[in-house]
Amino acid sequence: VEKLVAGDLLDWASLREVEETLSHQVLAQKLDQVTCPDSGDVARLSRALREPDGAAQARALHAFKGTTMLLGLKGLTEWAVDAEQALRARAPKPLDPAWAAALLQVADQTRSELGQSFPMP
Repeated sequence: VEKLVAGDLLDWASLREVEETLSHQVLAQKLDQVTCPDSGDVARLSRALREPDGAAQARALHAFKGTTMLLGLKGLTEWAVDAEQALRARAPKPLDPAWAAALLQVADQTRSELGQSFPMP
């Protein structure tokens, strides 16, 4: 799992496009929902990555990748692409739980970077 560097985590142009469509407040809520390590999409995916079902992991990863791509969360999208590739290489075995820990790390870095423009609880 490759470590991403701050500044590489967000596609600001995509974020601004989504913001024009949704509004700043709605986008901030959506970003929190996706990146929250306790109750959001990251939390759900992290739980799925700790389960022994590779097919369920694949479905969860694919959905997560689509959401992060649409929102411009580049670091999380890249992490999801890498995780999908690793999962395909291991099929039918599930991913190692270390991938869940890496997800939480990238999500935390993403939330820190987003916090400058999209404060989160």
